[in-house]
Amino acid sequence: MYGNIKKYQIMPFIIFFSLIISMTAYAKINITANDISGDENLKSTALSLPAKDNVIDQNAVYVATDGSDGNPGTIDKPYASVYYAIRKISSSDTTIYIRGGVYDQKIAVTKSGTADKYLTIKAYPGEKPIFETSSTGRIIDPNNNNYIYIDGLTLKTKQEKIANSTHGIEMVQGHHLIFRNLEIYNINVPDSTSSSVASHAFNLYGNNASVPISNVLIENCYVHDLDPGWSEAITVNGNSEYVNVINCRIKDIGNIGLDFAGNFGACSTTTLDQARYCVARGNEVSGCISPNARSYGLYNDGGSNNIFDRNIVYGCSGGIEIGSEEGGRSGKLPVQNLTITNNLIYNNNEIGIAVGGYSITNKNVGYVNNVKIYNNTIVNNGETDITVNKSDGLDYRNNIIYAEIPK
Repeated sequence: MYGNIKKYQIMPFIIFFSLIISMTAYAKINITANDISGDENLKSTALSLPAKDNVIDQNAVYVATDGSDGNPGTIDKPYASVYYAIRKISSSDTTIYIRGGVYDQKIAVTKSGTADKYLTIKAYPGEKPIFETSSTGRIIDPNNNNYIYIDGLTLKTKQEKIANSTHGIEMVQGHHLIFRNLEIYNINVPDSTSSSVASHAFNLYGNNASVPISNVLIENCYVHDLDPGWSEAITVNGNSEYVNVINCRIKDIGNIGLDFAGNFGACSTTTLDQARYCVARGNEVSGCISPNARSYGLYNDGGSNNIFDRNIVYGCSGGIEIGSEEGGRSGKLPVQNLTITNNLIYNNNEIGIAVGGYSITNKNVGYVNNVKIYNNTIVNNGETDITVNKSDGLDYRNNIIYAEIPK
């Protein structure tokens, strides 16, 4: 371990308070190609989308709550279900617009787009379609399809609690998917202390060794008021690579906010069982508190070559953790080459930044290797601002730690 710490215990708190207010007001970043992990197709497509937000595609079909699947799908005679609209379109050049209102239905995507034209399912400009399901499973199921763009929808359940596992969006393979401007909430397990049922806003569970989850962008989504039990609001696990979570707000989660995971057996091919080359940038994460264990806003548990950059994390049990819960087991992949830069981490209940396997005595818990922690501001976290355990090659530079002196 090497590096330096800038620690100010006598600096007036008003300076740091002003810093927090300033950074919170400008938490979102202006996305450039350098901010996105993935290939040129994902980058160029993602950067082109904001200019099209309020432009109506003339080659479009429509879905509305007062529609009918016997209609032709025009704006005056819309379809009733998204599933039927997807089945009816002849090519991915067709955009599916969803009018405002509440839909008691799920979205099973049964077609792929192309590299030149993503299959697009989006809210009609200025309107709010809400998909409110009363059943379990996936509210949106990409069904192993590729080149898909979903924008502006709200996903939730009708009940306060669902008896079986429910997910806003869940996928096990597929590439080039963009999820923008989604709101996902009220997806809760019946018993927070039980590990038998899980829920997620996003569950990217790469279980296929031949086809990874790759080139995914989750942008400007609002994920809030979830109780995932022992799971996380956003999970990237198994054979997954080049997944980006950018400019999202993650708030009031009953456990961890986001996790880049690995070594849990999601993918049966051990050498691929790890989220890698993933990015969390420009997110605001707060209120991630579990009744079961310490829960972090942002967590890398078993992933490698991942980045946490320019996030704001506050009011959670812990801010950011780089860990390896399963990495000490025989045959598991190393957890290495992680970067934590330019984050603001403040007023978390227990720890600001935690690095390394959480237990020295538990041999199943592994080491983390080659972690860079640069230019972070870590303020007034309850127990300690930074803790280090079972780590090798920690590079810690130019961080500011501030803690009020007890009176």
